[in-house]
Amino acid sequence: MVSEIRTSCISKSLALLVSILLSASLLLNPTLANDTDDKTKAVLAANSEFYRAFRESDIPAMEAVWATGPKVAVIHPGWPQLNGYEDVLLSWRMILENPYSPKIRSTNAIVEFKDGSAFVTTDEIFGSGIIHAMNIYQLHDGKWEMVFHGAVSSTASQT
Repeated sequence: MVSEIRTSCISKSLALLVSILLSASLLLNPTLANDTDDKTKAVLAANSEFYRAFRESDIPAMEAVWATGPKVAVIHPGWPQLNGYEDVLLSWRMILENPYSPKIRSTNAIVEFKDGSAFVTTDEIFGSGIIHAMNIYQLHDGKWEMVFHGAVSSTASQT
């Protein structure tokens, strides 16, 4: 138990230190800040397009958001993990063709970058429910493409 607490404290301290160092580097190098802002805006635009396609049941737009190939995956609430472009897009077609498909909107999106990927955590709001989600994007030919979407149900209600 004590070692778990120590590990947690060390992890939190390291995360804080990385955040401080990143903030300091952005202050010292405004070009880096602008590049980061532009990357963040581009990822958020891709994320917004994903949720627009979802909300409007726009299958061609949903297909365009995703990277093609075997290394994409999705986890819908209550479903097993699906891997590969064909299985992932088949699941989205099934959801979007359903007349009772929820009209989800994304809020509280936060973008983090690591090793060439962009990680977006967000809350998906539908009616009075909230689903917590993570979307992962990778840059390909100048376009941020989704390689993973995972959503987990929450028992909390939006107030």
